[in-house]
Amino acid sequence: MTDLPLFDRSHFDGETFDPFVDGVRLESQLSLVAHVMSDGAWWTIPAVVVEIATRYGVKCSDTGVSARIRDFRKDRFGAHEVERRRVAGGSGLYEYRVVVGATARRS
Repeated sequence: MTDLPLFDRSHFDGETFDPFVDGVRLESQLSLVAHVMSDGAWWTIPAVVVEIATRYGVKCSDTGVSARIRDFRKDRFGAHEVERRRVAGGSGLYEYRVVVGATARRS
């Protein structure tokens, strides 16, 4: 298992971001998603949500997990490559894999 780095709330930003309200939550959520996805396996967003609840007893939304997966591509979160592929028969369902140490592809 390859570990993704720990994250610092100072990396988060945005127009509505309040470090006192959102900082701990987003930092924790990103770390949980990183722990689950650090195995190099393919994960759907709903599967990550269920795995976080099962392993850690923490509820995360699909939307929150999706946002944290996108964060992995950002320079300030390591610019990791996040691969995506459509699930066969999943009618628009995708699964994702974080490639630790690979630089995110820019289009």
